[in-house]
Amino acid sequence: MCKAPANTDFNRVSFIKRLLMTSQRSKQFLLKTLGQRIKNLRKEKNMSQYVVAKKCNMDFGSYSNIENGKRNVTVFTLQRIIKVLKVPFRELFNF
Repeated sequence: MCKAPANTDFNRVSFIKRLLMTSQRSKQFLLKTLGQRIKNLRKEKNMSQYVVAKKCNMDFGSYSNIENGKRNVTVFTLQRIIKVLKVPFRELFNF
């Protein structure tokens, strides 16, 4: 864990900004990695994005954004996706 620097206001603000940037980068990395995993599983099943989106009752754009790591996804949406792809939940996070 990061240790906060000396007690000046400038250092606190700088520290908080760096911490938030790291959190944002981590979030983006996780979304991209998860999206790539979903994409790989879909391709293994020889399914198109359109077919998976339709079976998940989602619009194509939303599904595409998930695979591209541009959209945060709920657990419930993940549940629908893995049901369509017929993979166990733990398999989704095997990266």
